[in-house]
Order: sequence, then structure tokens, then C-alpha cells
Amino acid sequence: LSASQFKLVYQPQVYADSGCVFGAEALLRWHPEDMLAIPPTEFIPLAEEIGMILPIGEWVITQACDRARRWRDDGLNCRIAVNVSGVQIYRDDIVAAVQRAARAASISPELIQVELTESTLIEDSILVHDAISGLKAIGTSVAIDDFGTGYSSLAYLKRFRVDKLKIDRSFVRGLPDDDSDAAIVRAILQMARAL
Repeated sequence: LSASQFKLVYQPQVYADSGCVFGAEALLRWHPEDMLAIPPTEFIPLAEEIGMILPIGEWVITQACDRARRWRDDGLNCRIAVNVSGVQIYRDDIVAAVQRAARAASISPELIQVELTESTLIEDSILVHDAISGLKAIGTSVAIDDFGTGYSSLAYLKRFRVDKLKIDRSFVRGLPDDDSDAAIVRAILQMARAL
């Protein structure tokens, strides 16, 4: 982090029917000097284990807010999604972090979407509930990332009132040809719309 080896890349989020871009997801990448890039699947768990995920997570939120301001200034008003570790929910004030970064970038917190994994929600703690409620109170939307990866609980969908479900790629990879995947995705979409 201190050597500025992290960077964010932005994956566009596109409406399937119209092809219009409605947002972007900030993806963290680590490119150590004179080395191959280290995949997030290797460095994120380590960062969580040693406590570095908190400053890295704050950096990601700050950078995403800065990017949202630059895009807004260029006439592109789209929401940026950032992945938030469970550690950030349990050991940091994520609401304050988003507010600070949005204020410093002179943007509304509405331009940020926080993505949580299902494993974060499975704890069903007061901290998670308060964090989600606090984020929604400041206008930040909340998504569940990789929905359906094995931790799924319909009870927490009812309790947490998230804004978006991101269906795990294992269910959408076979679309439209795999009938089982299509049935699962249709069921998730129908449930999500009803909620």
C-alpha cells in the first residue's frame, strides 16, 4: 500500500437488454514492482488475516469516490460498486468510511454501492444489520456478491433488505443452454423482484 502497488480497474456494469452502461465495479489489483501481478484470491485473505484489509479497504473506497467524481465531472453519472470485507464490517465503521471518502471527493454517497459476500451476512449479527441500515440511510446501496455460492439463506434476504443480488457465475456461465442453470436464475430473479 505504501509503495503504491495497488490499483483499481473498473469493470462496466451493463443492462443486458439495452447494452447501456449503468455503473462499474471497482476491482483491486496488486502489481508488485518487477513481479507478476498477484491475484486477489491470494492477497485478500492474507490482508484480512494480518489486519491490512482495513487500510486497503479505506484506500479502495477513497479511490472509488475520487473516480466517481471524475466521471461525474466528465458527464458520466454512474454508481461504482466496491467489495467490502467482513472484517471491515466487524472491525471498522464502514458507514463513516464511505461518508468521509464521499465528502472528500465532493460526491453523494449514493454514487457508491457496497458489495458484501454471503459469508458476511451469515453471521446475522447486530453489527451487520446496523452497517447495512447505516449505509442505506446515507443513500449507499448494498448488494450481495456471488449469491448462491453455498451460504444462501432466504431468511437473511428478508432481514437485511439489500438492493441487489449478484448471482454467482457458476449459475450464469451455462446460460442460456443449461436448463438447470436457467431454472435457478429464473427462480432467483423472481424472488429478488418480489422482495
